Amino acid sequence: MQLFYRLFTFCLLVLAFSTFNPAPVDLKLTHSLFQSLFTFGLISLLSATPKLLPLKILFSLWISSTLFIQLSNGAIISVSITMSIFTSSLTEGLGFIYDNISALLQSLLLMLTLIFFPSIKRKSLAYSVLVIGILYLIKPLVTIDETFRSRLYNTYLLTAKAQGYSPYYGLLEYVIDRKLHAYYRPLKTITTTVDTVNILSRDLNTDSKWSDVTQTFNTENDILILGIGESLRARNMGIYGYERSTTPNLSSIKGHLGIFEGAYAAGANTWSSLPATLSITHKGQADISLSIINLINDADYKSYWISNHARFSQWDFSVSSIADQAHNTIFLSNNNAGKFYDSALLDHVEMALEQHKPGDKTFIVIHFYGSHSRFKDRYPDEFSFYKQDDKIDHYDNSIRFTDHLQGRVIKLVNKYKAKYLFFADHGLTDKELTDHQQSWWLKRVSPQR
Repeated sequence: MQLFYRLFTFCLLVLAFSTFNPAPVDLKLTHSLFQSLFTFGLISLLSATPKLLPLKILFSLWISSTLFIQLSNGAIISVSITMSIFTSSLTEGLGFIYDNISALLQSLLLMLTLIFFPSIKRKSLAYSVLVIGILYLIKPLVTIDETFRSRLYNTYLLTAKAQGYSPYYGLLEYVIDRKLHAYYRPLKTITTTVDTVNILSRDLNTDSKWSDVTQTFNTENDILILGIGESLRARNMGIYGYERSTTPNLSSIKGHLGIFEGAYAAGANTWSSLPATLSITHKGQADISLSIINLINDADYKSYWISNHARFSQWDFSVSSIADQAHNTIFLSNNNAGKFYDSALLDHVEMALEQHKPGDKTFIVIHFYGSHSRFKDRYPDEFSFYKQDDKIDHYDNSIRFTDHLQGRVIKLVNKYKAKYLFFADHGLTDKELTDHQQSWWLKRVSPQR
């Protein structure tokens, strides 16, 4: 009977891990078998020692909950998923469980099967199975030295620093996300949990530290709009002298615009640049309690943050913390940045402007997705002015679309007698525009109109 139970458990593990692995069928089976061997060996050893029962239960909960999230969301656990769980109401949570009752039952079956897994007398067999699984897990670490010099590895180190972590955590996160994650998917929950706790703690400590805020001027119609572009460099904008007409709308009204020359970004990516741009910094770290949103709120403005970026992600945590300080925060998507074209933002902007009444003070931030990679996903087909299908053409087309949207924003600014400032979070290097291949780690998102 125990032999049958063990066979049943192993088959159940293979089925569970096959849902985690997006690889082709032949590799999926290989991954699933080795991941199941590791899990089977570990649960066997935990079952052989009664004192380790609490650890066995926790391990069973870990594997089964990871399976539930995979089955219910169609993806492995991420910061966006965990934040959605934390921010959902009881009614929403119950509705989600009802819609995914099949996934819940499958996960419960796995959890109970692992918890009641019978003890094994021959520990040597369990050790052998576990060692095979461990050797499989450490396989990707063999080539890890080659990747320590990569741009992506340095990005993880910088992200860890921006989040207040040590470089060692950046190394751990890189190893799990880019090396071990593909070989044992539940490991992703470790960094996801840490990042989620970090985001939640930041959200709890972002109250304004501004003091004695007063407004030194008054206008009849006090509407301020701040537009933030993405990956937009002046060298590719017609209004700054670029040989291509990438900004026909802005160029046509150049005489009525205040144009800044020689501006520098505070960082080379959004998560480092924007917090430093929109907040006071101390010793190289942005203090988001001293952000422009808190300042504007203390000046009795009604604030809006309208964004096409992801609300919850490893890369957007710092910007989202500032965004959430606004009285009204609108993200077009919680976890799929650029899911919609930026034109979808303007409907929300106009609705915010329509709510403005005489005597009100309104401040609106529009966070565009602009020219973020992949460039050809950032604009609709009718803006395909340059059609060589190379990176620079797609990038310039995305700027044409941004210019079109800026024209629409300026019409709203004139209609509602508002004031408007637009800048980009950062630009791009020549290398980023001339490489034939996009960075392999960037996920393609097909936007919706």
